[in-house]
Amino acid sequence: MKVTGTTGAYAGVFEDVEAKLRAIADILDTASLSEEKLEDVQVKVKKGLLLGGYLRICSYFVQTKMDVVAKILGQTMANLDALDTDLASTKQSISQANSFLDLLKTDADKAKQAVQDMKERIAKYKDST
Repeated sequence: MKVTGTTGAYAGVFEDVEAKLRAIADILDTASLSEEKLEDVQVKVKKGLLLGGYLRICSYFVQTKMDVVAKILGQTMANLDALDTDLASTKQSISQANSFLDLLKTDADKAKQAVQDMKERIAKYKDST
């Protein structure tokens, strides 16, 4: 574990494996392999192999899940980019509509003024006749 720097959920498992490997190394260092110690080494090696296989399966499972999450995240980012583009387009449309509305208001004010001027001219004409 010190070599790989592995931490997290599997830290205990790695520490257990390292402890078993140290025990095997101690047995080998003593160089007195009795039949009992040899059987103990074989059991520990088998457990280590099973544990290694289990860890590989877990690692594959975690990597697969991470790949799925990365794919979903990529799709989500693409969707957000599309929404951002749509939002910018909508803002531009609103701005153009507001400008057009301002022009219509100006035209309406001019039309009101023209109607008011006509009313005044008609009233002057009536008064003069």
